[in-house]
Amino acid sequence: RTKTEYIRARILDEHFRVVTVDKSREDFVRRLTEFTAALNKIGVLYNQAVRAINAYHSVATAKRMLGKLETIPKFSSDCNSKPCN
Repeated sequence: RTKTEYIRARILDEHFRVVTVDKSREDFVRRLTEFTAALNKIGVLYNQAVRAINAYHSVATAKRMLGKLETIPKFSSDCNSKPCN
């Protein structure tokens, strides 16, 4: 709302809400949003890879390639973009 609306509400003795910001909650929501975006990106990339494999290879080759794709080492920011063991 604007300052004008606030002043008008105070003069006319209307009810208003006070909104407080919790920094820890804000940080949690930001990290959760980043995690959700990263998870969505992984899903989209996996779907693109599966579609490409299925479009250009036989069923047997596609299964073999998907098996290799699913066994790729996991990456984490803690590992500095190197495979984690």
